Amino acid sequence: MSFGKRSPGNDNPRPPPPPPVDSETRERPSPAAGMRMSVAGAGAFDARFAVLAVGVMAIAAAGAFAVSMIGGSFVKVRPVAEIVTGLNREQVKAALALEALPDKHGQVFMATLKASFPSEHDKLLGQMAETAMRGGDRNTLAIDVNEWLLPFAIQNMSNLGRTGAAGFDFALETADAGLDYVSHTAGGCTAQTLTGPQSVFSDPNRILAEFSYGTKAYEFNIKTSTRLVALADAGRSAPSVAAQLTPQDEAALQSAMMSLMMDRDVMTLVQSGMSRNASGGVNIDSEALYRIDICKIGHTAIDRLRKLPPDTKARVWGVGMNELRKMVGPNGFQMPAPGQFGPGQYPSAQRGIDQLSLQ
Repeated sequence: MSFGKRSPGNDNPRPPPPPPVDSETRERPSPAAGMRMSVAGAGAFDARFAVLAVGVMAIAAAGAFAVSMIGGSFVKVRPVAEIVTGLNREQVKAALALEALPDKHGQVFMATLKASFPSEHDKLLGQMAETAMRGGDRNTLAIDVNEWLLPFAIQNMSNLGRTGAAGFDFALETADAGLDYVSHTAGGCTAQTLTGPQSVFSDPNRILAEFSYGTKAYEFNIKTSTRLVALADAGRSAPSVAAQLTPQDEAALQSAMMSLMMDRDVMTLVQSGMSRNASGGVNIDSEALYRIDICKIGHTAIDRLRKLPPDTKARVWGVGMNELRKMVGPNGFQMPAPGQFGPGQYPSAQRGIDQLSLQ
């Protein structure tokens, strides 16, 4: 996934041409001293926790797709300009089906997409053909894949949500690798290294250059895209998922959260950023927080989630994806304010986490 220029839509593909296609239809036959975490009782970890868990992984994965740029060698292939010379749009599409992404990972991706979602394969080729005929090269064709991927993932949320523990683990692996890429590329994973004036993210041209065709980042992205397409395909024939979490799931999630808060590194990081004032409130040391290793916390959280039972993973993934799907509007994700969770909008979140607070 990437932060492309196209706006994600609802369950029907939005970017024309071709006309909208419903991709979900079948196309083929003890915590730190002085600090305590209070959590609501039975039923606390419901849809909102699932949304939080899936959302954290989605954000990390999005960051991986957008900024996981580590240089590599280019594949020597026929230039795109040479491929499209003298051809009309349909002929360009046919040529790019074979030569747009000639590396082995690109070929596997295109073949998987064509076999699983032929209409999406045709849509992506149409997008690539227009880019190529405007003078684009393979770097811009790689960007086309990113711009196509996010709407595809949104359209297939229901399918992905039915992939159970496999989908949950895929998200964890993607987020874990994405955090490594971010840390390696930025030379660290603090707010200072990620947002400072010398950060890789401060120069869009550098981002585009390091994300170009043939780099390690491209390889990571295209391999992950292939897995996502395969999961979406598998989810079309998978059974429906449970509408809510079980008490056993809630207990497992609470245990994972408490384990995370008990982790020595996490406690040290939390204590370095917060202290109590005379009135009993919490003071936030912004400079200390600015130096906290965000990726380190992310890896620790992923490690705890990875140890959840397979059945719990499946239900958290399914419920979380279902709730996220409800939040998709014409302008992309629309996260409601906490007070907006309730009957008629997100019914399964009514019993959500009352509060995670430091007291």
